[in-house]
Amino acid sequence: MSNLRRLRPLVLPKDTTKINPGPSPQPILLKVSQLRINDDYQRQLSRDSARMAIKIAKEFDWELYHLLVVSPLDEIDEITKLPLYEVMDGQHTGIGAVSNGNVTELWCWQGRKNETLESRAGSFKKLNTQRTSVTPVELFWASVTSKDENALEVVEACERSGAKIVKRPKPYGDMHIGETICTAPLMNLASKGGRLYVQRVLKVAVDLNLAPIGLVWILALEDLLLKQHSPHYVEGIPATVDLQVVNAVGRIGVENLFSSAKMSNASTSIKDRQSVYWWLAYYIKKEIESHDRGR
Repeated sequence: MSNLRRLRPLVLPKDTTKINPGPSPQPILLKVSQLRINDDYQRQLSRDSARMAIKIAKEFDWELYHLLVVSPLDEIDEITKLPLYEVMDGQHTGIGAVSNGNVTELWCWQGRKNETLESRAGSFKKLNTQRTSVTPVELFWASVTSKDENALEVVEACERSGAKIVKRPKPYGDMHIGETICTAPLMNLASKGGRLYVQRVLKVAVDLNLAPIGLVWILALEDLLLKQHSPHYVEGIPATVDLQVVNAVGRIGVENLFSSAKMSNASTSIKDRQSVYWWLAYYIKKEIESHDRGR
């Protein structure tokens, strides 16, 4: 119970004007045929939002359901003769629920009656600005708490490699060696090869004294150490290869290497352009090969 905290009110400035919200609305149950989305101000489904709706459809759970916010319209459905409502917030949830195939009615919060199109668009704007987005790091720690296998593998890899995932954001300049906020690529590594994949990349990053361990470095080290079909993959006994990478970066210098990668990325023609991490891996491998030939 030690991690539970109360909802404590903030101290507002003395001259703050607070609007009286009035009585709380009651949820209403509407048939999906009564719901409409207005394209004048609502977002079109993108590839990412369609993917999100599909995920909701496959995993629909009433206990995790967020009520849609709707506004009554002065129109009726031509077939059912039921009144229509405009969805002001929650279209992805609604589309996902309907796509599930087992949901024919949805619980909704009813907005003010007789709203104009302009006021509904204004409500949409408020609904989408009066909230804070959940960060990938916050989602990661939620995954750890829920005993997600990949998240637990990442945590163990951090403990064994000396790396650390920062729980609360802080300026890049204040981050220490081995700290990172790049949870998504580490979770991706865990899904591919478990703890050992994550641990190997993080151990080399820590040995390179990276502060913080950024996304481009995680991707570059994955390219060098783990992707056998990558043009940068270095064959050999893992411990030997890891040491080669650390020594190669040490000879070039982290800052010099990163600057060269950015310059190469910017100067390459658009059709041949590669990501910065690709150039990092390229220069590290080039240095390893050059050093081996010189011995």
